[in-house]
Amino acid sequence: MVMRQVVGMSADGSTITLERFQGDLDWSISSNDLKQSRKAMFLDLETTGINASKDKIIDIGYVIFSYHKETGEILGIEKEFSQQQDPGVPLSEKIKKLTGYKDEDLQGKQIDWSEVKADFDKVDVIIAHNAAFDRSFADKILTVSQDKIWACSMTQIAWLDKGHRSKSLENLAHDHGFFFQGHTALMDVKASLYLINRKDPDTSQTYFFELLSNARISSKWVIAFGASFEMRQELKDRGYMWDPGSRVWKIAVPVNNSEEEDFLQSHPLAGHAQVKNIRLVDHFKV
Repeated sequence: MVMRQVVGMSADGSTITLERFQGDLDWSISSNDLKQSRKAMFLDLETTGINASKDKIIDIGYVIFSYHKETGEILGIEKEFSQQQDPGVPLSEKIKKLTGYKDEDLQGKQIDWSEVKADFDKVDVIIAHNAAFDRSFADKILTVSQDKIWACSMTQIAWLDKGHRSKSLENLAHDHGFFFQGHTALMDVKASLYLINRKDPDTSQTYFFELLSNARISSKWVIAFGASFEMRQELKDRGYMWDPGSRVWKIAVPVNNSEEEDFLQSHPLAGHAQVKNIRLVDHFKV
């Protein structure tokens, strides 16, 4: 795979200059063609762990925005939302380091799930960077989440094919010439939106346009059945999520994408690939 020249890299490749993203999304409604507009929510959750059956949500952040359904142009920001939740148990040192939250920061905090449900109801699509993870927690709390169309900015944009080293938000930000501080849910959402609103230099279309196009395609799970423990970081970098119930690594990809199956079949530590179709959803309105 040929590495893409990252934004801000010097001509000799010895240094990289990164812009600090402060979280400002200066997008106001820029189109009168509202008949062609749709509403999306970009969402992120911080949790006490990765197992939705036992771990708790401690931070939710999302941005609701309008977009043109044909061009993928982001037309304007409608709402920003950020709330925290006391999980009722002490945070692990790993989660404290990852999120920056301490137990006292969350004490007595409660997320207004009725407001979140109302916001879920009014959007056409919910997007997350690793949507399979965020959806597993949201589905457990909100019935409406189970019936929504979800899209994934990590797996439904061909980052690796474009020459990027991994699909992690931090690495993709660096490759695009910026960094952001803090790991709160809302800051991750804003950084993700800042990223996907950029144009792919090969197509002159925004990454969001590619995401929408792929969200309209039926998806499948590709499962790394029998992958070795040594593979875990490489699988995470490619966007795989750990399914603690089945104890396998898996990734959601479009049904016409064979890249992950080819990767697993060619890797000596990856076990073998299994494929399962995801429940079909009417994607027309997206």
